[in-house]
Parts: sequence; structure tokens; C-alpha cells
Amino acid sequence: SIGFPDGRQQLSAVTLSSGTAADSGGAGIQLVQLRIRINPAGLPGNYWDPTTPNSFNLSAVNESAWFAANGTINWSSAPFNNGTFWVSGSSYTIIARSRDNAGNISPIYSTATFTLDISSPSSLVLLPSSSVIQGLPLLKLSGTASDVGGLINTVKVAVERLSDSKWWDGTDFNAGVPSWRTTTLASEVWEYKGTDQLDNNDLYTKLQTGTSYYITSKAIDNVANEE
Repeated sequence: SIGFPDGRQQLSAVTLSSGTAADSGGAGIQLVQLRIRINPAGLPGNYWDPTTPNSFNLSAVNESAWFAANGTINWSSAPFNNGTFWVSGSSYTIIARSRDNAGNISPIYSTATFTLDISSPSSLVLLPSSSVIQGLPLLKLSGTASDVGGLINTVKVAVERLSDSKWWDGTDFNAGVPSWRTTTLASEVWEYKGTDQLDNNDLYTKLQTGTSYYITSKAIDNVANEE
């Protein structure tokens, strides 16, 4: 059976495949074989040709698509190159089978399907919407986030007071380095004021008239790719 990839629909890296094999008949496992299928638009496609780098040109009936794993009871593939072998946004299925020392091939194959996501998400600060804000208090910060081929998991924001290069830490402008505060996320829209995320104070209570601030955001998607 395949242990990794482990059934998650999206992954940010697949450096190898690994798993286990057993033989209930007692003859013992002779070898484990794998083959890899690409799934264009989510539909079963061709299989990787192990003799040609990065080429998916073999049909399902072509036995030359199978290649040997390293090991038997505990097995693993050779390393794969993310971004070269795998293409971000594409769907793949890894299929494993075993053969025992009596020549029997497992009648049921183990499979694992996943979509590779190595693209970084992005985010924007939309409120405040201009360089000069009149009529304080600014009750909240807000913006949007997006991720091509994935889902946004978290958006964080950091605020710097430019007069002394101190960063908002959830209580006041005390931090000497960016202190990333978690925002409230609804779909692809994020908001932050402070106590909504269990910080000690709301940001607007510490903003000063006539003082300049720098606001930056970063998004993290559901497979931990970070902006």
C-alpha cells in the first residue's frame, strides 16, 4: 500500500513515494513496482515513461510504464524533482503493485491521487485605501487574498510605525521586527482590528494623528505555500 502521498488532495511537494507490502501466501515479496499517471482536467491520461525524463506518453496497457521501487516490505521510489518532474496545478496518480517470489502479482493495486501546488498565494491591503487617512479612528484593516490552484488558509498582517521603526505586537508598537498578526478570514476577504483575534488591544487605539505607518500582509495557502 502507498503511505505517501497520503490521500491529501493537494500537496506542495512530492520528493518521493513510499509505502509497505505484504504477502499473505507466505512466498515473500520479490519486488514492488510503481507507475505514474497524469490526469489532464482531472481525467485519466497517459503514464510516465521511465526511460524518458518528464515524458507522459505511455498508455494504460503498456507494461513498460512500471518501474521498480527500492525495497520490498518497506519500499520507496527514487527522488522526484519538484517543478521539473511535477508541474504545479496538475493532477497525478501514483499506482503501486507487488509481486511475490512465486510470481503472483497483487490483484488489487494501491493508488494515491494528488494535485501539486507550488505556487505562492497573494494578498492586498485595501483598507486603508490611500496614503492619507482623515477622520480617525481607523477601526480595522482589511483586504483580499487569492491563490491560483489552491485555497487560502491564513492571512497575516504587520504594521510598522515609521517614526521609530517599531511594529505593532498586539498590545502596542513595541516590536523591533515584524510581528505578524493573524486576521479574520472569510472566503478571500480578511479583516483585522486586534481584539477580534484575541490580541490585547485594538490597533486603532494606538494610532496617532500625524504619524506615518507601513502596513503589509501575507497569505498562506492550504498546503503551507507562503506569499
